Amino acid sequence: MLGFDGVIENSYDAAQLATLDQGAELVGVLIQDIHTQYHQTAPWIMIREGRFTGTSSIMPQKRNPNALNVLRLQASDIGGGAVNALIEGHNTTPGLPDYKREQVDRTLELSADTFAKLADLLDNLVLDKDRALA
Repeated sequence: MLGFDGVIENSYDAAQLATLDQGAELVGVLIQDIHTQYHQTAPWIMIREGRFTGTSSIMPQKRNPNALNVLRLQASDIGGGAVNALIEGHNTTPGLPDYKREQVDRTLELSADTFAKLADLLDNLVLDKDRALA
C-alpha cells in the first residue's frame, strides 16, 4: 500500500541492538546466579573472602555478597539514568537548548565504574568444581 516492492526486513534491532541486549542479559544472569549461590547450603560459586564480602548483622558466621549488592544497585541506577535521558531527549524541539545535563555524564561514569567493579569481582570468584558437578 505504500509503494514498496515487498517486505523489507529491519535488521537494525537484530544486528545492532541485540548484541548489546545479549551482553546485558548475560551479565544479569551471571550476577543473579552468583547471588543465588549465597542462598544455598552448598554453593559452588562464591566470592573470595575479604573486601567483596561482609558479615551478617544477625548471623555473624554468614557472609554477605556486598559487592553483588552494590553492582545490582548500580545497574538499577544505570538503567534508570538511560531511560531518563531517552525520555528527556523526546522533549527537545528545534531551537531549544540542549536537553543533556549532568545526568548523562553521571550515568556514563557510573557505567564505567560498574564495569570496573564487575571485572574485579569476576577475578575474585572461587569455583568448587565438585559441588558444581553434584
